[in-house]
Amino acid sequence: MIRPWNADPSAEFRQGLLDASCKGDIRRVHALFEILKEEDMAESSLYYCLLTETARNGQADVLRYLFDTLSDCLRPLPWKTYNYQFCLPFNYHEDNLHGDNHTSYSGLNVLLYALEGTDPPAIINALLDYGLTGNHDLNSDMSLLYKAVEMKKHDVVKLLLDHGADINRQKPELVLIKAIRSDDPDMVSLLVKHGAFTEESNAFEYALTNRRIRSVTRLLELGADINDTFAMRRNRNGDLSKVRAGTPLHRVIMARPKQPEATCSLEEMVRFLLVKGANADIVNITGKTPLQVARQRKRKEVIKIFKEFGVKK
Repeated sequence: MIRPWNADPSAEFRQGLLDASCKGDIRRVHALFEILKEEDMAESSLYYCLLTETARNGQADVLRYLFDTLSDCLRPLPWKTYNYQFCLPFNYHEDNLHGDNHTSYSGLNVLLYALEGTDPPAIINALLDYGLTGNHDLNSDMSLLYKAVEMKKHDVVKLLLDHGADINRQKPELVLIKAIRSDDPDMVSLLVKHGAFTEESNAFEYALTNRRIRSVTRLLELGADINDTFAMRRNRNGDLSKVRAGTPLHRVIMARPKQPEATCSLEEMVRFLLVKGANADIVNITGKTPLQVARQRKRKEVIKIFKEFGVKK
């Protein structure tokens, strides 16, 4: 979708430039830019709209042309993290494109529009050629990699990883847990194969206790121990350390029965673990087996499943 330009004496020209950019008509874009220079109609809000809408519409060749042409984009490389990327209005509002009160600048929305658009990999790849880095931060709390994982943009995630994105740069488990929360096994595989910590994070613990069964399946395939009696937990200082937590069976049974966005029931997860070979005889730190914990917590349906598998104690 191409957004209309606000009405003014040069609105038709501007709309033509915007239409050509969004349709990928590079020859017309070039011709109109020559007129733009001659008529001295350039302004930062026009540049901003061109860049964001070109990114949204997946026109990578036009975007490259804009970066080569617009003086606002010709900045030292690489982009600085989230405080300054290139000179574009940050407080953009489509109802006030011609305001002169733009005092704060950022390329944040260009990146977000690229991720939401029709060809995210092509646009992000172009931006990587013009100073974007794999480790770019959208703000102090969120990296571009994290946002791409959140939006399930597998091709963009791979592109960022291939360009040096460090999965473990912030909290080691943060990006991987975002993939697990969405129960996206292919994203989990991609992150683990590119170095996401598994043994040194609580990712498997999170997948178990929040009942993301596809992610549990994939993590087991990638080497998680179905009978591991240790789990990673955060201490008061926020650091992760290994603690005795019982087996995955123990932890699943002890977790809250109702889990928002769980992709399987408690009973289905217990059955799955038993089918996969989970040992029901291992005791936890208090000396209880998973069945004994189920009895203690009155998990009647879980108790029935243990009986189906011949577990008696």
